[in-house]
Amino acid sequence: MNTREQLLSCVREFEKKNTPITIKKVADKCRISHSLIYNRHPDIKEIINNIKQKQKEQALIEKQKYQTEKLIKRNESLERKLSETKSKDDKETVSMLIAHIQELYSMYDLLLEERNVFAQRILDFEGK
Repeated sequence: MNTREQLLSCVREFEKKNTPITIKKVADKCRISHSLIYNRHPDIKEIINNIKQKQKEQALIEKQKYQTEKLIKRNESLERKLSETKSKDDKETVSMLIAHIQELYSMYDLLLEERNVFAQRILDFEGK
């Protein structure tokens, strides 16, 4: 296998395994100087750089996916907490409103009792 074939085979291996690739790593694996790739095989250098760029883009996409999933989970957690809090607040509000209604009924009962006492006094006064 000549140097060119060896380099291409090595590049394909890096790409297949999705191992981070650099010109130096390819040169080291093939036991040649990295300057040989720059000087004698500029097309392979371009292939390596293209693969490297694709790997960077893929890594960025994976990072964005991870961050998106993390944000979605956080959002779901916050929605759950909001729902629980809202439910709790609703129960507390209903409880408070019931207590207020009971207080109003008590006041109404007192007013009704006072009205009946005054009505009776008026009847008693008119009857005398």
